[in-house]
Amino acid sequence: MKKQKLFLIGLLLASFHFVTAQGSPDYTGGLKFKLNEDGSKYLRIISWAQVQTNYNTDKTFDSKGNENSNLTFNLRRARVLMFAQINKDFLILTHFGLNNLTSATLSPTGKGDGSQLFFHDVWAQYNLSDNHSIGGGLHYFNGISRLNNQSTLNMLTLDNHRQSWATLGLSDQFVRHLGVFLKGNFNKLQYRIAINEASIASLDNRVAVAGGSAVYNGRSTLGSKTAGRTYAGYFDYHFLDQESNFLPYKVGTYLGGKKVFNVGAGFFIHPKGVVIDNGAANAPNIQGEDVSIFAVDAFYDASIGDDGSAI
Repeated sequence: MKKQKLFLIGLLLASFHFVTAQGSPDYTGGLKFKLNEDGSKYLRIISWAQVQTNYNTDKTFDSKGNENSNLTFNLRRARVLMFAQINKDFLILTHFGLNNLTSATLSPTGKGDGSQLFFHDVWAQYNLSDNHSIGGGLHYFNGISRLNNQSTLNMLTLDNHRQSWATLGLSDQFVRHLGVFLKGNFNKLQYRIAINEASIASLDNRVAVAGGSAVYNGRSTLGSKTAGRTYAGYFDYHFLDQESNFLPYKVGTYLGGKKVFNVGAGFFIHPKGVVIDNGAANAPNIQGEDVSIFAVDAFYDASIGDDGSAI
């Protein structure tokens, strides 16, 4: 491996506590401020930081030809999540922070791109009943799979499984879309579905050329009427302990704190999301093609013995 993560301090310290009900006995899931006597109106704040020390076995050089150090430090994530339960039916959530602050992205005055906070999520939600809610904004109610909805607080691996975020930066802002969502459960079956607006910007900044491959920037090439919507959904059936779907972030591991076995299926569809040039060099013929992603998955988490071990 080119990079071996020696320490993931924030993640590991947090993970050790997840054996007892997904949080440190002292932290108890963040700070909660009750706004009325029975606690039905409240403001809750959760903050976390994950720090990495990386050792790179490749000796690379900087732009001036100087040899780089093998050892680097990285503020992998610094986040604040806040949500306010205004009344029993209405909730507002805000999630902001930064990612991957390194010596290369530090700014002398704190104004560089790498140093800047940005909103990961901002949405409003209304409860239609005890088990079903509707909402809208910049949200994380994604389709495809469990790992496409994963939390960054309790990953099973040392860091996120990047390949599972199949559309990151192609139709969204860091796996978040602007749109509306409906989520809830029918007994042991949980669901989330969303209709979103695709981003004009895309990490796929190539230009479609004759004889070339498809390019994922259909919204910017074809316009919002043709390629402006995405559709997503995820459904999972909970055979054993029931997981919460109050927030969209899927737990990576309970380290045996729950006994969970879920089977899920999901989708992501972006009509005319990619474009391809079926013409010739002197006579381009740009056409849109649909993006369709489907997946099935299973998740199992259970304790082994009485010493806190888990599979």
